[in-house]
Amino acid sequence: VSSNKGGLVAEVGGLQGFIPRSQLLERNEFEKLVGQVLPVMIIELDEERRRIIFSHKLAVKTSALSQLGVGQLVTGTVTDLRPFGVFVDLGGVAGLLHNKEISQKPIGDVSRLFKPGDAIKVVITDIDQSRNRITLSTKILELHPGEMLERSEQIFAEAQERLEKNVSKLWEKSTSA
Repeated sequence: VSSNKGGLVAEVGGLQGFIPRSQLLERNEFEKLVGQVLPVMIIELDEERRRIIFSHKLAVKTSALSQLGVGQLVTGTVTDLRPFGVFVDLGGVAGLLHNKEISQKPIGDVSRLFKPGDAIKVVITDIDQSRNRITLSTKILELHPGEMLERSEQIFAEAQERLEKNVSKLWEKSTSA
């Protein structure tokens, strides 16, 4: 409906509420969102003070999570590199590709393989909604140990076929956890 320096005023079903800047996906030029329809979730409802706080970010994340499943091959965008692994955006929700899940051989520095902005294919190996964690793997796509270090582009190009060949590894992993 309108914007102010702290966020957006929104109307849902005839009731007005507030979407704080921190609860918007687009935080910089959020004024452009005035007049648009956004998915939101109620994160605070105070009937006495007649106050409703919405979250756009949580609604998008929940929607994205509901579209994902264990064993699914997805394309994501590398958003961050850390010493322990790579964070991958899966369309509004982030997953972690841990160093141990990149290849069957030790990989060393992840920046040798990935950089922010890279589009990569990953397999979802676990979704823990209570902890908001998605675990990813590319090593499941390898036909031999260390292949990810040598031919990642070929692996990504053949990802679906490779997953079908190696799908039993995914189920072995989930039953041993």
